Amino acid sequence: MDEQVIALGKKKVVLVGLYLPGIYPPGKDEVVSGLLSNAFLKATAEADPDIASRYNFEIIDIPTTIEPSEIAEKICELKPDVLCYSVYMWNYTQMNASLSGVKSVFPKAKVLLGGPLVTYTPEDMLQKNPLVDVIVCGSGESRFKLLLKNDFNLEALKDIPRIAFRDENRKICITGGDVQEDLNDIPLPYHNKAVDLNDGRKHTVILETYRGCVFECGYCIWGEPDKSLYKFPIDRILNEIDTIYNNPNVEAVIFADVCLFYTRERAKQIIDKIVV
Repeated sequence: MDEQVIALGKKKVVLVGLYLPGIYPPGKDEVVSGLLSNAFLKATAEADPDIASRYNFEIIDIPTTIEPSEIAEKICELKPDVLCYSVYMWNYTQMNASLSGVKSVFPKAKVLLGGPLVTYTPEDMLQKNPLVDVIVCGSGESRFKLLLKNDFNLEALKDIPRIAFRDENRKICITGGDVQEDLNDIPLPYHNKAVDLNDGRKHTVILETYRGCVFECGYCIWGEPDKSLYKFPIDRILNEIDTIYNNPNVEAVIFADVCLFYTRERAKQIIDKIVV
């Protein structure tokens, strides 16, 4: 009977947010600084009825200051079928070390990496991390949905743009193409409650009101090659601000835009909303 229940149950997707504690706000190690990428992925996937009927999603925010073995234990408690890490240079070591611990317990779990550190060197990252199944380059909401809809099927992977994976012979494959997310289709995670700010902890919230940059600086990897700005609908941004700024558990809010004032009129609306 138990096996039948398990067979009929949803698969578990665990989104791991390894964050630097005590940065925002400075010195307050106890405040959780959740990674915005995980919040967007969870909100987007849960908004799709087909995906929501087959998967459960859980974000686990863990400070990088604890031992990788303890990180692995916390992840294993959630029994992942799909394991996702958002990778930065400041959490790569903890990701790499904790992943081996998780895979020793859940060897069949599919492992997905995204984030700035892996986006521009996916082949090198797959070579260095043999336990990883797929790397998504760039903003990943639409590709994340395709991976889940196709259950990481190898044939389907070949048609998904800008990802890296291993084929049936373990050869690394990197797909081409361009990806530009339609921000009208991406739910904002706090007003929609994809992220629980009332979980008994204090939070630093990261907020993004648009994507892209009007400049093309040689030393920077921010933004798209066409120098366009892609904006979230302003009414949804204002609702998100209302939710965040009126929650007593939010200790700090960080805007992840390149520069809020590139959008001028929108920036004024956003500032007026915050002041109110």
